[in-house]
Amino acid sequence: MMRYENVNYNFIPKESKQGIESAISLEQQTLLEENQALQEENNKLRSTIATYEEKLEALQYELLNKEKEVETVEGKLTSLEANIEEFKDLKTDLDKVNAFKAETSTLNEKVNTLSQENTALKEEVESYKQHVQMLYLMLLVLAVL
Repeated sequence: MMRYENVNYNFIPKESKQGIESAISLEQQTLLEENQALQEENNKLRSTIATYEEKLEALQYELLNKEKEVETVEGKLTSLEANIEEFKDLKTDLDKVNAFKAETSTLNEKVNTLSQENTALKEEVESYKQHVQMLYLMLLVLAVL
């Protein structure tokens, strides 16, 4: 119900306390509802953030593992590169050994040739010795006669 007051001969409606309280109550109710909605949204966002933080931690852990794998692979790569250098050195050594084998083979052939020549010369010397002995013998026979 509205009450009127007399102010300067004008009637101004006076609000009742109950109307003000109901307006405040309605405003409080809407504020509480908004607060509740904001708290729910805040909780959802916090859980989303927590989920993302967990995913981030998992990704950081995975990144750490991958970095360790990269380090081990780099170590293996360095080792393999060292092995490659060692194999290159071994290949040059093997090439030198093969060259020595070829040279040894040629030298062996020369030795065989010289050996055969030596044998032939020995036989020739032996035949010369026999020939010289024959000549001495003939000379002796001629000297005696």
